[in-house]
Amino acid sequence: MLFHVATGLIRQQLPGDLHICEVIKDIKSEIIDIPSFAELEVEATTPVTAHLERSRQVVRNAAEGAAIATGCNFSFREQVGYLGRIPNAVIGDVFRSELRALGEPCMDGMPPDQGSEDSGNVSRVILGINMFGTLLSDRKISGHKPLFRELAASESGLHCLLISSKAMARTLLTLLLSPDVVAKAKHELCARLTLEMSAG
Repeated sequence: MLFHVATGLIRQQLPGDLHICEVIKDIKSEIIDIPSFAELEVEATTPVTAHLERSRQVVRNAAEGAAIATGCNFSFREQVGYLGRIPNAVIGDVFRSELRALGEPCMDGMPPDQGSEDSGNVSRVILGINMFGTLLSDRKISGHKPLFRELAASESGLHCLLISSKAMARTLLTLLLSPDVVAKAKHELCARLTLEMSAG
């Protein structure tokens, strides 16, 4: 509990795009006993790789402080996860133009969602975009919400799947026929990676 309090209090001092989530995975104890062992899993997500070191320090300090305060020992095992996505505006513009050519409206930005996935790592090597099909005409919703699940299994979800597939295919053809656009997209990726490294 001290660990949870410590990480909760430090959040306001962290970069706004750095999110630390934790959950108690295992406690070896009867309900009336003070646990002699507890295992916690902590996940840090951020689109800025340089901020991961800050999260590592926060988690270690919170765990060590709680252990000292309660007279416990702690061990720390780190597993490298997914890096933040590197968006590509050049390819994104091509994709949006293909959606509009198909008569599909577009909204700027992404839904409020701090999820992470392997596309963040891939986007540092291969040009790409994080296409987010819209299931509602007036607003974006996170893919981690019950409403998204319900809409995905509806006519709206089928329409989104079909129109997005067509726009992706058309985008691929456009890029295959436009080496100058691909060159601009590669230049953008290099510039974004350089900017991210300098931010660290």
